[in-house]
Amino acid sequence: MAIDEAIAVGCPDLQRKGGLRYVGLFDWTDLSGQQITYSGAQHSITSLGATETGVLFEFKDETATLNISASKENGQTAFEISVEMYIPRMDATKFNAIDKAQDVCLFACVQDTNGIDWILGISEDFENVDVNYRNQTYGKLNALEGTTSSAYTEENGITLTFYCRQFCLPYTYTGTNTIDTSAGTMELS
Repeated sequence: MAIDEAIAVGCPDLQRKGGLRYVGLFDWTDLSGQQITYSGAQHSITSLGATETGVLFEFKDETATLNISASKENGQTAFEISVEMYIPRMDATKFNAIDKAQDVCLFACVQDTNGIDWILGISEDFENVDVNYRNQTYGKLNALEGTTSSAYTEENGITLTFYCRQFCLPYTYTGTNTIDTSAGTMELS
């Protein structure tokens, strides 16, 4: 790969805001047999091969973060990506939703507050072409921390962490993302 692009920072870059708006979790096995379409020039995924419907995880405003860290070992860069979100008020319905996603190979679509959709847990590098869900870059819910706190004025809720390890930076998703908060779904087409 030749180094042939510059990075410029202009007014729109300085007017961006932080934080996440939505997190959609999807089951990797739903992608079985689908052909993911990458656009290398734009570092994006344009299609997952078919319409995929995931579960929408909402959270308290200004509590969710997308974190990326990279390390290079034996000439290969690995990216560790995590999404942390705070879900207020513990209850059985929320525990049930979290429990159903515990032992599932996941990928995520995370929409930031600037309207950019990021795909996490899918990596074109080292993908298994015959069976794409065997590429081992899938994500998982790997941490949960909940508390009722002790004082009436303190928070009661769960901090949930989605984690994946992949071999390229997250791709933007340029297909259609339809969010239905009343149904609790995110649909990528």
